[in-house]
Amino acid sequence: MTASPRTGDPPVRRWLTLAVVSVSLLVVGLDTTVLNVALPTLVGELGASTSQLQWIVDSYALMSGSLVLFCGSLADRLGRWGHPRPKAGGGSSWPA
Repeated sequence: MTASPRTGDPPVRRWLTLAVVSVSLLVVGLDTTVLNVALPTLVGELGASTSQLQWIVDSYALMSGSLVLFCGSLADRLGRWGHPRPKAGGGSSWPA
């Protein structure tokens, strides 16, 4: 016999999940925007071509998004083991 799945989370938890996902998307978007502002400097200092700049932007956005997913998965696994919860500002220093 299998256990029946939960019918739903409380509304507060759903909004909290939406807020966390939205903030992580905001961080990735903000980091990409900062990189786009730095592109003229990259052209001047490194002599990067247009295709190289496109590779830089795409790989940076992919890396940032992948890191957010990895950290979320890691937090799920560590949170289930009963480890102490990290401080709220601990994860916000990696984009800097």
